[in-house]
Amino acid sequence: MDERLKQRLVGAVVLVSLGVIFIPMLLEGPAGSGEHQKVAEIPSPPARDFISRIVPLGKAIKSDAPAVPKTSLPKQESKGVAGQKREAKPAVVAKTQQRLGISAWAVQLGSFASEANALALRDRLQKKGYAAFSETVSTKKGRVTRVFVGPELRQENAEKIRRKLQKEIKLKAIVRRYPG
Repeated sequence: MDERLKQRLVGAVVLVSLGVIFIPMLLEGPAGSGEHQKVAEIPSPPARDFISRIVPLGKAIKSDAPAVPKTSLPKQESKGVAGQKREAKPAVVAKTQQRLGISAWAVQLGSFASEANALALRDRLQKKGYAAFSETVSTKKGRVTRVFVGPELRQENAEKIRRKLQKEIKLKAIVRRYPG
């Protein structure tokens, strides 16, 4: 290619590049008057108190957030908004686990026709520091209230608790999948 043609092509490319860069700037007008420029608006922080979803082991806050409970520890309460006491309920934990596809294990200590007897055992276990709970279900024989300790994520942990409870309380216990 001839030298003159090369210079003309390079010159044309430079002029087109400058046109692409500067013509839009000239058509928009002074800076800040164009519709394309937007100012970022950062909202002010919410006026309510914040409750962290990061919870130390052994503490539980009632929430829809997924939680992995360490339920073999005694139940501990934590202060929520405005000093309210909150405690994770096994039903909430079970629904969260079910939603996440997590299965857990619980130690069943008995099924009682008398709800008062079941609640007495549950309260006795809670006083000893176990995460005990009860649930009432309908069966062919009528309504019964079951008493559980747990739930535990690992079956081995539930088995250890079962053996310990059988020695302490002298009741035959079974390990069941929870919710089940």
